Amino acid sequence: MEPSQMYKLMYFQWNRTGWLWVLALLVLVQYSSCSAVQAKENRSVVAVVGNRTITESEFRATLKRIRRGEDVQKSLETFTPEGRERILNEVIDRVLFSLAAKKRGMDRWHSVKLAIQEAVERVLAERYIQEELKKLDLSDEALRRYYESHIDLFTSQKRVKARHINTATKEEAEKALKRIKKGEDFSKVASEVNIDGTKARGGDLGWVVRGIMVKPFEEVLFSLKEGEVSDIVKTRFGYHIIKVEEIKEGKPIPFERIKKRVRERLIEEHIQKLREELKKEFPVTINSELLKRIRR
Repeated sequence: MEPSQMYKLMYFQWNRTGWLWVLALLVLVQYSSCSAVQAKENRSVVAVVGNRTITESEFRATLKRIRRGEDVQKSLETFTPEGRERILNEVIDRVLFSLAAKKRGMDRWHSVKLAIQEAVERVLAERYIQEELKKLDLSDEALRRYYESHIDLFTSQKRVKARHINTATKEEAEKALKRIKKGEDFSKVASEVNIDGTKARGGDLGWVVRGIMVKPFEEVLFSLKEGEVSDIVKTRFGYHIIKVEEIKEGKPIPFERIKKRVRERLIEEHIQKLREELKKEFPVTINSELLKRIRR
């Protein structure tokens, strides 16, 4: 073989071998890269149930939601390894039963679709409100301004301590009223003639605020002065004579005692405004006749 031909053969063999090495190196690099990505993905997967993966971010979101909840005991579990494992097993159970339900085709059931729709709407509504409330100033200064400009909402109600005489007929009430006018003790007369449960305690009604008694009784009760006795008042419970023993006028409740309620009221008012604005964008129509017919 001529030297030139021998050199050509050696070059071909080296060239072919060299490219094989280069190709092998590229494959190795690519495989290593894929393995690194896969390893990274595997590290971010907390558990696998069938073909469903539970990622680290998903599980962290679950823990965060639990910590924001009202169940203190459950919230404390999120801070211990044993507690987090129990919570993860609960998530796994949910996925297991969910996959079994899908396999059976239950996700196509009408009732299930409605429940899923309701759940989605509830989550979206709650998240929307949360985002909107972030725009609301709930600082102590803002709450105090609201408190001062709506002081009537945070004022204790007027209270009246009273007794009454309750009879079945007007004639009985008239006889009782004559006894009172002659100077007999009101509670003594009430303990003798009353037909309701206050008889045993001399007609004592305790402290009464507006909105508790029937309207005719309430109107007379809150028109009386301390120590004053009413004329006969008729209600569906019979005939009454009312005596006011003490009156406590309403007064503003101190801000520090009621700050939480002020905050709740401000949030409630803001949500009501959102509701009214959204009804303009998404008009609401209610079929009242159909609603009346729906009993169960």
